[in-house]
Amino acid sequence: VSRYAVREPDAIAVFKAGQPKEPVDPLSFFDNPDQILNAEPVDFVVNSIIPKNRYTGFVALSGSRKTIIACNLVRSVLTGEPFLGKFPVDCTPERVLLFAAESARSELKERMENLGLVSFLQSRKLLIRSAAANGSFHQDQIPESLLAGSLCIFDTFVRFFDGTSEQDSVEARKFSAQMQRIVNAGATVISLDGTATKGT
Repeated sequence: VSRYAVREPDAIAVFKAGQPKEPVDPLSFFDNPDQILNAEPVDFVVNSIIPKNRYTGFVALSGSRKTIIACNLVRSVLTGEPFLGKFPVDCTPERVLLFAAESARSELKERMENLGLVSFLQSRKLLIRSAAANGSFHQDQIPESLLAGSLCIFDTFVRFFDGTSEQDSVEARKFSAQMQRIVNAGATVISLDGTATKGT
Protein backbone atom coordinates (compact mmCIF):
# COMPACT_ATOMS: atom_id res chain seq x y z
CA VAL A 1 0.00 0.00 0.00
CA SER A 2 1.36 3.38 -0.94
CA ARG A 3 2.37 5.53 2.00
CA TYR A 4 0.49 8.31 0.25
CA ALA A 5 -2.81 6.41 0.16
CA VAL A 6 -5.62 7.88 2.27
CA ARG A 7 -7.20 5.47 4.74
CA GLU A 8 -10.93 4.91 4.22
CA PRO A 9 -12.08 6.50 7.53
CA ASP A 10 -9.95 9.57 6.80
CA ALA A 11 -11.35 9.79 3.28
CA ILE A 12 -14.93 9.66 4.63
CA ALA A 13 -14.12 12.39 7.16
CA VAL A 14 -12.63 14.61 4.45
CA PHE A 15 -15.68 13.97 2.23
CA LYS A 16 -18.13 14.84 5.02
CA ALA A 17 -16.17 17.97 5.93
CA GLY A 18 -16.57 19.19 2.38
CA GLN A 19 -20.35 18.71 2.35
CA PRO A 20 -22.63 21.68 2.99
CA LYS A 21 -23.99 21.72 6.55
CA GLU A 22 -27.66 21.14 7.17
CA PRO A 23 -29.39 24.48 7.77
CA VAL A 24 -30.15 25.10 11.44
CA ASP A 25 -33.39 26.79 12.37
CA PRO A 26 -32.32 29.67 14.65
CA LEU A 27 -35.65 29.43 16.50
CA SER A 28 -34.86 25.87 17.61
CA PHE A 29 -32.71 27.37 20.37
CA PHE A 30 -35.90 28.50 22.11
CA ASP A 31 -38.92 26.69 23.54
CA ASN A 32 -41.68 26.50 20.97
CA PRO A 33 -45.05 28.15 21.72
CA ASP A 34 -46.81 24.81 22.38
CA GLN A 35 -44.23 23.86 25.01
CA ILE A 36 -44.96 27.08 26.88
CA LEU A 37 -48.73 27.22 26.39
CA ASN A 38 -49.26 23.54 27.25
CA ALA A 39 -46.96 23.53 30.29
CA GLU A 40 -48.37 21.96 33.45
CA PRO A 41 -49.37 24.45 36.15
CA VAL A 42 -47.03 24.87 39.11
CA ASP A 43 -47.93 22.84 42.21
CA PHE A 44 -47.10 24.18 45.64
CA VAL A 45 -46.03 22.59 48.90
CA VAL A 46 -47.10 25.79 50.68
CA ASN A 47 -49.59 27.87 48.72
CA SER A 48 -47.95 30.70 46.76
CA ILE A 49 -44.68 30.41 48.71
CA ILE A 50 -42.95 27.04 48.27
CA PRO A 51 -43.31 25.62 44.74
CA LYS A 52 -43.18 21.84 44.63
CA ASN A 53 -40.13 20.19 43.07
CA ARG A 54 -38.24 23.47 42.79
CA TYR A 55 -35.26 25.13 44.48
CA THR A 56 -36.17 28.10 46.71
CA GLY A 57 -34.19 30.23 49.13
CA PHE A 58 -34.96 32.21 52.28
CA VAL A 59 -32.57 35.16 52.51
CA ALA A 60 -32.25 37.35 55.60
CA LEU A 61 -29.65 38.99 57.80
CA SER A 62 -27.73 36.83 60.23
CA GLY A 63 -29.68 36.49 63.47
CA SER A 64 -33.05 37.08 61.79
CA ARG A 65 -34.51 33.79 63.12
CA LYS A 66 -34.38 31.96 59.80
CA THR A 67 -33.93 28.65 61.64
CA ILE A 68 -37.08 29.29 63.71
CA ILE A 69 -39.02 30.06 60.53
CA ALA A 70 -37.66 26.88 58.93
CA CYS A 71 -38.73 24.82 61.97
CA ASN A 72 -42.21 26.33 61.76
CA LEU A 73 -42.27 25.39 58.08
CA VAL A 74 -41.33 21.81 59.02
CA ARG A 75 -44.18 21.76 61.54
CA SER A 76 -46.70 23.06 58.99
CA VAL A 77 -45.88 20.62 56.21
CA LEU A 78 -45.89 17.66 58.62
CA THR A 79 -49.09 18.57 60.47
CA GLY A 80 -50.93 20.22 57.59
CA GLU A 81 -51.52 23.38 59.62
CA PRO A 82 -51.14 26.70 57.72
CA PHE A 83 -47.60 28.07 57.60
CA LEU A 84 -47.30 31.06 59.97
CA GLY A 85 -51.04 30.64 60.53
CA LYS A 86 -51.75 32.10 57.09
CA PHE A 87 -50.48 30.08 54.14
CA PRO A 88 -52.21 26.71 53.47
CA VAL A 89 -50.20 23.55 52.93
CA ASP A 90 -51.19 22.31 49.47
CA CYS A 91 -49.05 19.17 49.36
CA THR A 92 -47.67 17.24 52.32
CA PRO A 93 -44.21 15.84 51.53
CA GLU A 94 -43.48 12.16 52.09
CA ARG A 95 -40.72 13.17 54.48
CA VAL A 96 -38.71 16.19 55.55
CA LEU A 97 -34.91 16.14 55.46
CA LEU A 98 -33.55 18.89 57.72
CA PHE A 99 -29.83 19.57 57.38
CA ALA A 100 -29.24 21.70 60.46
CA ALA A 101 -25.51 22.25 60.18
CA GLU A 102 -25.53 25.08 62.72
CA SER A 103 -27.74 23.45 65.39
CA ALA A 104 -26.64 21.23 68.26
CA ARG A 105 -28.70 18.19 69.18
CA SER A 106 -29.76 19.82 72.45
CA GLU A 107 -31.14 22.83 70.55
CA LEU A 108 -32.99 20.59 68.12
CA LYS A 109 -34.42 18.49 70.94
CA GLU A 110 -35.91 21.59 72.56
CA ARG A 111 -37.36 22.81 69.26
CA MET A 112 -38.83 19.43 68.38
CA GLU A 113 -40.49 19.20 71.79
CA ASN A 114 -41.80 22.78 71.72
CA LEU A 115 -43.21 22.39 68.22
CA GLY A 116 -44.75 18.97 68.87
CA LEU A 117 -42.59 17.21 66.29
CA VAL A 118 -41.21 14.37 68.41
CA SER A 119 -43.60 11.79 66.93
CA PHE A 120 -42.53 12.71 63.38
CA LEU A 121 -38.89 12.37 64.40
CA GLN A 122 -39.54 8.96 65.95
CA SER A 123 -41.52 7.73 62.93
CA ARG A 124 -38.63 8.88 60.69
CA LYS A 125 -40.92 11.08 58.63
CA LEU A 126 -38.60 13.85 59.82
CA LEU A 127 -34.90 13.12 59.34
CA ILE A 128 -32.34 15.50 60.84
CA ARG A 129 -28.60 15.82 60.38
CA SER A 130 -27.30 18.10 63.12
CA ALA A 131 -23.99 19.86 63.64
CA ALA A 132 -23.00 16.91 65.87
CA ALA A 133 -23.31 14.26 63.14
CA ASN A 134 -20.11 12.29 62.64
CA GLY A 135 -18.03 12.52 59.49
CA SER A 136 -17.89 15.00 56.65
CA PHE A 137 -21.03 15.61 54.65
CA HIS A 138 -21.76 16.66 51.11
CA GLN A 139 -25.17 17.08 49.52
CA ASP A 140 -24.26 14.56 46.81
CA GLN A 141 -24.20 11.88 49.54
CA ILE A 142 -27.96 12.06 50.14
CA PRO A 143 -29.44 8.75 48.91
CA GLU A 144 -31.72 9.35 45.95
CA SER A 145 -34.20 6.85 47.42
CA LEU A 146 -34.91 9.41 50.16
CA LEU A 147 -35.23 12.39 47.85
CA ALA A 148 -38.34 11.59 45.81
CA GLY A 149 -41.30 13.42 47.35
CA SER A 150 -39.17 14.98 50.10
CA LEU A 151 -38.78 18.53 51.34
CA CYS A 152 -35.07 19.25 51.90
CA ILE A 153 -34.03 22.22 54.03
CA PHE A 154 -30.39 23.36 54.12
CA ASP A 155 -29.60 25.55 57.13
CA THR A 156 -27.62 27.50 56.12
CA PHE A 157 -26.44 27.87 52.54
CA VAL A 158 -22.84 28.71 53.49
CA ARG A 159 -22.42 25.41 55.38
CA PHE A 160 -23.03 23.44 52.18
CA PHE A 161 -21.14 25.72 49.80
CA ASP A 162 -17.82 24.29 48.61
CA GLY A 163 -16.17 27.56 47.63
CA THR A 164 -14.27 30.00 49.81
CA SER A 165 -16.50 32.90 48.80
CA GLU A 166 -20.23 33.09 48.07
CA GLN A 167 -19.30 35.58 45.35
CA ASP A 168 -17.36 32.92 43.43
CA SER A 169 -19.49 32.39 40.32
CA VAL A 170 -17.83 29.06 39.43
CA GLU A 171 -18.52 27.56 42.86
CA ALA A 172 -22.01 29.09 42.90
CA ARG A 173 -22.78 27.29 39.62
CA LYS A 174 -21.53 24.03 41.14
CA PHE A 175 -23.77 24.51 44.18
CA SER A 176 -26.73 25.32 41.92
CA ALA A 177 -26.06 22.16 39.90
CA GLN A 178 -25.97 20.10 43.11
CA MET A 179 -29.30 21.54 44.21
CA GLN A 180 -30.73 20.84 40.75
CA ARG A 181 -29.65 17.20 41.08
CA ILE A 182 -31.74 16.95 44.23
CA VAL A 183 -34.71 18.60 42.49
CA ASN A 184 -34.35 16.27 39.52
CA ALA A 185 -34.56 13.34 41.96
CA GLY A 186 -38.03 14.55 42.95
CA ALA A 187 -37.36 16.74 45.99
CA THR A 188 -38.34 20.28 46.88
CA VAL A 189 -35.36 22.26 48.15
CA ILE A 190 -35.14 25.26 50.47
CA SER A 191 -31.81 26.84 51.28
CA LEU A 192 -31.47 29.39 54.09
CA ASP A 193 -29.03 32.16 53.27
CA GLY A 194 -27.69 34.51 55.92
CA THR A 195 -25.09 36.22 53.75
CA ALA A 196 -27.32 39.20 53.01
CA THR A 197 -26.16 42.60 54.24
CA LYS A 198 -28.09 45.68 55.23
CA GLY A 199 -29.29 47.61 52.23
CA THR A 200 -29.46 44.57 49.91
